[in-house]
Amino acid sequence: MITNILQAKPTKEETILRDAIAKGPTIIMFSKSYCPFCSYLRDHYHEVIKKFIGDDRLTFYEIDISDNDEPFKHHYGFKRVPKIVYFKDGQEAFRHGTQHKQIKADSMLEFIKKIYDVEPK
Repeated sequence: MITNILQAKPTKEETILRDAIAKGPTIIMFSKSYCPFCSYLRDHYHEVIKKFIGDDRLTFYEIDISDNDEPFKHHYGFKRVPKIVYFKDGQEAFRHGTQHKQIKADSMLEFIKKIYDVEPK
């Protein structure tokens, strides 16, 4: 479980993420609105999310860090976006993103099956 997330007084977004990660399988995409690599990966991420609409086995978030990336980059330990982080049992299980051209919806679904043993219904 994540404790002491980012600041002494967590922002609303930080609290939501902390609670979601503690509650169950959570996948978070960190991106910037003006980043072309983020846009490419976002399209594939959204394709995956659509396959799980109405399915409560996974929780998906997309966090646009265009205006304030330092707290998230510091806490989650990354330097560049896009970044997709998979959480299981309250802990980070896997991450990817900077190799954006290699990551497509199909490969994300493979990671989801491998990490969570879950497939779209």
